[in-house]
Amino acid sequence: MTSFALKIIAIVSMFCDHFGDAYIGSFSFFNLIGRIAFPIFAFQISEGFIHTKSIKKYFLRLGIFALISQIPFWLFAHKFLGTNDLSLNVFFTLFLGLLGIYLYDYIVKLFQKSNSNTR
Repeated sequence: MTSFALKIIAIVSMFCDHFGDAYIGSFSFFNLIGRIAFPIFAFQISEGFIHTKSIKKYFLRLGIFALISQIPFWLFAHKFLGTNDLSLNVFFTLFLGLLGIYLYDYIVKLFQKSNSNTR
C-alpha cells in the first residue's frame, strides 16, 4: 500500500471519529473507525524519518505546521466545545514522536560508534 493511500485512510477515519464526537456524542461505531487514524499518522512520521533527505527541514516543516494549526485548534475548541484550556494539537504530539525517534537513533549510533572504537 502506498503512503498516499495510508494518508487517505487515516484522513477518512479521522473524519469519522470527529463526526462521531460532534453529532453522536457518546462513543460510537464512528469513533471506533477513527481510532486507526493516529497509528497510521505515527507510522508515517517514522517512515518520513527513515526516508527524509534533511531531518532539520522535516522538523522545521512539522513544527511550523503545528504552530500554524494551533490557533484554529484553540478557536475551534473555544467556540464549539466551550473549553478554555490551552491544550496542544496533535501535531505537537507527532513532533515529539519524531524527536523521540531522532534521539533514539542518535543514541544508538553513538553507542555503536563507541563500541567500534574500543575494538
